[in-house]
Amino acid sequence: MNWHLLVKLESKKKMHRQWKQGQVPWAEHRDAPMLCRDKARKAKAQLELDLARGVKKKKKDFKRYINRKREVQENKVYFSSYPVSSTEMWYWVFLWALFSSLFVHGAVGVLMFVMLQRHRQGRLISVIVVSIGFLGSVTGAMITSAAVAGIYRVAGKNMAPLEALVFGVGQTVLTLIISFSRILATL
Repeated sequence: MNWHLLVKLESKKKMHRQWKQGQVPWAEHRDAPMLCRDKARKAKAQLELDLARGVKKKKKDFKRYINRKREVQENKVYFSSYPVSSTEMWYWVFLWALFSSLFVHGAVGVLMFVMLQRHRQGRLISVIVVSIGFLGSVTGAMITSAAVAGIYRVAGKNMAPLEALVFGVGQTVLTLIISFSRILATL
């Protein structure tokens, strides 16, 4: 961008601050952003036109500019929220497992309260059973989430949010299947 456009952008910011403080009327303020947008659009178009004209001489610069522009667009849409480190991956998977386990154990706890409300120690038994189940599930989720994050880190992959959801909720579903299938009782 040229120097004149930068001065215009700075004056637009200054005018916006003054308008917020009530020093400049709205009619004066409303034209500044439109004028700056128009000038910025023209400057960008001129830059791309200059690059296109000099493409034969400067192919490397043009390709670098286009690739950088494409990376910025892709990063905006897709890659801005992906966890990068193994700690973030572990955290995402663990949170999904934690909340899905909390949902399941909360529903079971409410069911136990309703079914055992006439029992003398039913409420106490419900709280103990639900808390032990939840703590066991959370402990298992910590360990398996760390294992999944470690595998992803060693493989050099980034984890998408949907993958974290599948691994986190999948741990809870697998725990439910093992609990209801009585595999543990046969061991």
